[in-house]
Amino acid sequence: MNNTAILLLSFGTPSSVEDLGPYVTSIRRGHAPSDAELAMLAERYTSIGQWNNQALQDMALRQGRVLQEQLQDKWEQDIPVYVSYLHVPSETSSFSMKETVARMVKDGYSRIVAIVTTPFYSSAGTGDYERKLQVITDEYPSLQVEFIQSWWLQPSFAYYWMKAIDAYITNTEDSQWQPSDSHEDIPYSTKDTHFIFSAHSVPEETAGDYKDNIERAATFIAQRSGMANYRVAFQSAPPRPGWLGPSIETAIEEVLKEGAKRIVFIPFGFVSDHVEILHDNDVACRHLVEAGNAIYGRVMMPNDNSLFIEAMASAIMERIKK
Repeated sequence: MNNTAILLLSFGTPSSVEDLGPYVTSIRRGHAPSDAELAMLAERYTSIGQWNNQALQDMALRQGRVLQEQLQDKWEQDIPVYVSYLHVPSETSSFSMKETVARMVKDGYSRIVAIVTTPFYSSAGTGDYERKLQVITDEYPSLQVEFIQSWWLQPSFAYYWMKAIDAYITNTEDSQWQPSDSHEDIPYSTKDTHFIFSAHSVPEETAGDYKDNIERAATFIAQRSGMANYRVAFQSAPPRPGWLGPSIETAIEEVLKEGAKRIVFIPFGFVSDHVEILHDNDVACRHLVEAGNAIYGRVMMPNDNSLFIEAMASAIMERIKK
């Protein structure tokens, strides 16, 4: 019997209005939101159709199924993938990390390779999963646990985003894209369009090389996608100082001043449609862009795209084969 199982870790998402309070309390490390905060958050989730959209609620499960298929193709053996969430309404949830690890041990697996859906490592982001998993698995001294901290260097990660950018350009009806003559492998550029690569902001004091890696990845993708104008910004920070910038709001203001007629968002620090994309980008950022008399655009999120999931599968196989 194969003794290795994969633990796919995702942030979590509420499945009902009743789940929202405990879910946010978990995110805030036990601090419950006020009634006003809860009402504001409920409005955001309602605006994106969260409560009636099973695809949004089950996104990580769909990603897990594709990941398992990818691993079976690569290794030609059955490698089970267990999906778990960092934040759930209750620790007794079958998708809590504690319950999932217990189930993996009960199922007879003695080696766990864990990977987070977030491609870039930061102590405040991916590190939260790693620390929580360590506390849980300390209860199983014979369990071998390996944690993949990041996987953005896998070729399929950049390739997905290049294809998504190309698809956006190709499918934009009023596009005025012109071929670029600066590089052979750069297909498009236009001076009136600005691209903003974004990732979740993190506290500056714990950022480490997070920002450098985001910028490296953005530059790699931008140079191969023909972007005459692009920049990196950080989004979804709480309203207090000390968080990594520039903010996405600042980036929008700057590119509007530079004469942008179209602003295209590439939230490549995220992996799927959820409230920080469907509201923070498609509602809040769109409002700022259109208030500046520019056209809002956003490339498609990976969700359970097989090419994108291949990046995670490749990182896992590298670890398993070591």
